[in-house]
Amino acid sequence: MKESFNKNLTQLESGDIDKVELALSSIVSEGNKEAIPYLLQTLRSTEDANIRNAIALALSDLQAHEAVAALLEIIKNPKHKGFTGTLLYALQNLDCKDYFLDFIHILGEGTFENSEMALGLIEKYADDVDYGVRLEAINTLKSFKKGQSPEFASSKYDNLHYIEHALKLLLDY
Repeated sequence: MKESFNKNLTQLESGDIDKVELALSSIVSEGNKEAIPYLLQTLRSTEDANIRNAIALALSDLQAHEAVAALLEIIKNPKHKGFTGTLLYALQNLDCKDYFLDFIHILGEGTFENSEMALGLIEKYADDVDYGVRLEAINTLKSFKKGQSPEFASSKYDNLHYIEHALKLLLDY
């Protein structure tokens, strides 16, 4: 197992997406949770979106709930805008209820793809958030709908449908 782990780490460090995906496949199939800290470090440090996406999916497959904060940090970083849909997809498999308001902001401020993924997470956790969080989410969504957010005002209103859907979901509770 140790030899396999070292081989996987070498492949991960190669920067070659094919080798990285092979290593990640091995790590996931072995259920090697020892690799999670290294994967998180690499997730945060790599500039290669393909490698970042592959690592995010592997962390999701490993049920690495400790990856949620790191994934959201990258998703919210403006330098990664347009390259984070897979990261949001990876969150679908993790426990991220405590980040409900982050998904509200992603829905209102994000790209079309990110808004769609955020809506899925909002739907998943809408019944589990407390009244105060629900109220803050509703107010934030109403603000986005009115176009009061500078990020929303500069968009093409592609996500208006998602905002209205999330509002209905939260108001109908």
